[in-house]
Amino acid sequence: MDIYVIKNGAVVSYLQDAYYDTQLPILPPEVDLVELTWVAEVETFSYKFTDLRSLDRNALYDPLLSIYTAGDVPKRKTVFHLSIPCTGRVTGIASMHIVLHVYNRMSGESVVGSPLKFNLRKRCVAFETRKTCRNSCKNVGKCGDDGRCECRPGFHGLHCEMAICKQRCQNGGVCVEPEICSCPPTYHGDHCQFQTGTCELPCINGGTCNHYNVCSCVEGYTGQFCQKSICKRWCGVHGKCVDVNLCECHRGWRGKLCNKTVKLSENDKDENLSKEKKRRKLRHSNLPAPYRFELKRKGSPNNRRRREDRKRDRDKRKQGRDSHEVVERTHLLQ
Repeated sequence: MDIYVIKNGAVVSYLQDAYYDTQLPILPPEVDLVELTWVAEVETFSYKFTDLRSLDRNALYDPLLSIYTAGDVPKRKTVFHLSIPCTGRVTGIASMHIVLHVYNRMSGESVVGSPLKFNLRKRCVAFETRKTCRNSCKNVGKCGDDGRCECRPGFHGLHCEMAICKQRCQNGGVCVEPEICSCPPTYHGDHCQFQTGTCELPCINGGTCNHYNVCSCVEGYTGQFCQKSICKRWCGVHGKCVDVNLCECHRGWRGKLCNKTVKLSENDKDENLSKEKKRRKLRHSNLPAPYRFELKRKGSPNNRRRREDRKRDRDKRKQGRDSHEVVERTHLLQ
């Protein structure tokens, strides 16, 4: 059954009728939970329940809401529940009284026709206390002497079947445990407030997939899949960021930002020199044959020998040019 409360900024006329609630059907005994849907759409409204009570507490408990008694009317269609359990002590028709104030948030004034005051009626049937209550209390609730389940913190309802989430579950989520929402496949988050995307690779380091191959990362991580840690200060050329605000320094460097040198002992210096020679030798051995060369110190015997050979070659070429000039001159004289 759909009941419109506000239309065009005012409470609908038939709700302002003093006898409107008498025209509502009587709720049957098996209905313990009423599901209500509301949405503010364009305008912005706030609400406040100032009265929620049973007019016959021997037959009907005070009604319970799954939302706060005061707050803002959501912009999207949102479902909330009204629990109206019978006591089971007597049989008859019991009534509950509800008063709801609705305000326009822009002006701060009540909308026309507010507050809404109406009564709901429910038919209750007496039952045998011990037989019904012994195995019906859920979520570790205990059966009291009066036949009512005594629920542990975080649950409510006739059989303690409903969990309580102080901040309501959004986008069609359902409160399944105290402060825990079960979200539909397309949403995630503590209160189902984020839309879920599709990522080929899983988001790591606590990230969540919001759009196609786009992860929303927790503080301290970045990257397409939250694979990179962030250091607020750069680790410099002598280190790298390996975790949130944690630098790993290269050999010979230290400090939070790898900007301080480490004093090496003579043994460490000899070891580093030996490693450097091995690296050079390995690089040289990996070169193709035409590009290999021998590293010799300046002034070594091999270098002197090559310089002497080059000098002799220059002298021979010079003597050849001189003898050629003498032959040419001889021909000219003849």
